[in-house]
Amino acid sequence: MEIFQRKLTDLIAAREDNKISPEEIAEHYQHRIELLNPRYKAFIIYAHDMPESIRRNENNKVKEKDCRNLLRGIPLGVKDNIATRDFPTSCASRVKPKKSQRFNAFVVQTILNQQGIIAGKTNLDEFGMVPPDSDDVLLQTLNPWNPEHIPGGSSGGSAAAVAAGLVPAALGSDTGGSIRHPAAHCGVVGYKPTYGLVSRCGLNAFAPSLDQIGPITNSVRDAALLMNIISEVDENDPRLVRGERSDFICDIEGDIADFTFGIAKNYLAGNIDPDIRKTVLAAQKEIEKLGGNIREIQLPEVDLSKITYYIIAHAEVYGCLLGMEKELNGICFQDDGINNRLTEANSGMLGSETKRRILLGGLVMDRIKYYYQALRIRTLISEEFNSRFEDCDFILTPTTPYPPRKILERDDPISEYTSPDFTTAANLTGRPAISLPAGLTGGNLPIGIQLIGDYFKDDLLLQAAYRLEQIFSFPYLIEN
Repeated sequence: MEIFQRKLTDLIAAREDNKISPEEIAEHYQHRIELLNPRYKAFIIYAHDMPESIRRNENNKVKEKDCRNLLRGIPLGVKDNIATRDFPTSCASRVKPKKSQRFNAFVVQTILNQQGIIAGKTNLDEFGMVPPDSDDVLLQTLNPWNPEHIPGGSSGGSAAAVAAGLVPAALGSDTGGSIRHPAAHCGVVGYKPTYGLVSRCGLNAFAPSLDQIGPITNSVRDAALLMNIISEVDENDPRLVRGERSDFICDIEGDIADFTFGIAKNYLAGNIDPDIRKTVLAAQKEIEKLGGNIREIQLPEVDLSKITYYIIAHAEVYGCLLGMEKELNGICFQDDGINNRLTEANSGMLGSETKRRILLGGLVMDRIKYYYQALRIRTLISEEFNSRFEDCDFILTPTTPYPPRKILERDDPISEYTSPDFTTAANLTGRPAISLPAGLTGGNLPIGIQLIGDYFKDDLLLQAAYRLEQIFSFPYLIEN
């Protein structure tokens, strides 16, 4: 088995058993990125001296008893809206900050503290805005399962990098499914933690009340391992929940018998791909074989959640970019007319979807009553989910209603706002959620299923996901 075919936890075990050296790991992934990134375009920018990074880490080591080296020699990708000192952070946009000061986001620093290597910055939709890959400004990432298809967004670069074996794991950010959506399309695991469990310091947030950083990996166990690393308490994040963290990997092999899984039948009754519906129903049967209980439930209608999400997200992205006005070139706000916001310098710098969302956010904030109404509905949706978790431990849904479409089959903007969406509810409510690869379509494209858990019971959610993963035995992509 080649190095890139090993999962993250297996790489660590092989390194600890002296079957492979940190230098060999770094050199192997360095070669794969240089060989395959021109094909898949997962990285916007990447390191050219990863083995040298190991030697620098060795020279800068603190005393051995204080040194943590769980990730020694292992490169990870970082979505290009998460700050890094060694790489610029462009958010996949041509709009450049006036200040070039660089620093490491808290989650990046936790990886470096474990002697991990930042392989580079992965591609995303401009500023992390969906629809997936509809208006990539810098480059179009391709799906490793079939380069004619999209990898999903907005963390498409991170998902494609893991699926193609360019890195064993990567970090993404999830505003309304931006980790889980591309994970489902690329046949990997995507995990969105409970809101407030992972520091967002250093994240260029799309919508601060919705965004959460999380891992994209080739297995649930790998996701749990990274959660143990990146969920350290950050005293500088005011929204972070303090207190002791669970050991997410310790009891991951525990039994899920007697757990209750809610099946949202109204999520399966709509306009979704038949192969995806069949896969979710098959997962339901496997849960029953494991001794889990199935309860049919009704969740808040998808359309209601999606409209609420878009109103809040658009208002927040407008506020975020307005707050960055003095730091950015090329974005005009209150002092200029609306035509200037869309023409001249802006037209050549911002993608059409980004401009559309800025304008929609401005429209929402100009009619503030819609924003307040959306906040009230968000509370009602959260209360509805709370009542469901009185009788259920987890909720099972599809991750996406459709498999990855072809790149040339561009959706019109209206269809993006009106198509079903099963991921936004977890962001609106702040609950943890995970996407697992569970099967393939007739066209040999990955299908993902989603498990949603209860607040701060991320360890139990990962445990349930791990058990399901063992049953699916999904054929993670192996690139020759």
